[in-house]
Amino acid sequence: MLAAQDTFRGFGPLIFIAFVLCAVVSYAMMAQLYRVLRERHPAVYDSLGQPGSFWNNSMKNSFAVLAFILGGRFRETHDLEVVRLCRFIPWRPELVLLHPGCEICVQNCRDRPHEAHKYPTKEEQDRRLSFLLQWVSDYYERDGPMSLRGHLDLFKRYDGAKRIVTDLNEA
Repeated sequence: MLAAQDTFRGFGPLIFIAFVLCAVVSYAMMAQLYRVLRERHPAVYDSLGQPGSFWNNSMKNSFAVLAFILGGRFRETHDLEVVRLCRFIPWRPELVLLHPGCEICVQNCRDRPHEAHKYPTKEEQDRRLSFLLQWVSDYYERDGPMSLRGHLDLFKRYDGAKRIVTDLNEA
């Protein structure tokens, strides 16, 4: 019987080249999308945080771009090039919104183990706990892309398979 290494022997360089090619094409399409939005739809570009290929990238901007693409807001531009560039994501993954409620999230923050990759000691981690607890509690009240309202808006707009999980045992 053939082993996997015998079956794929010699294909390693081809697979690597395919991954590199996918990365280059994705980069080029996103760069083109940013350029078209900046030139033809400056209000939309500004609402996304003026993202760029290498500069002005943040979690907030990345989430805004994902929400723009996955939520289907790109169709609102009525620009065929924007639609073409945003349709390069041919698959629609299942969107799972974890929504166990504020009390469960706060308790999970309190119960989390020491994150040695972030904090040298558990005591240092716990000194910063109040900031985390406030941020988690505010998630349910604030507006914007990093809020429950923002996530529910993306969930509502998403046209693929989706579900809300309120019981973490079902996740």
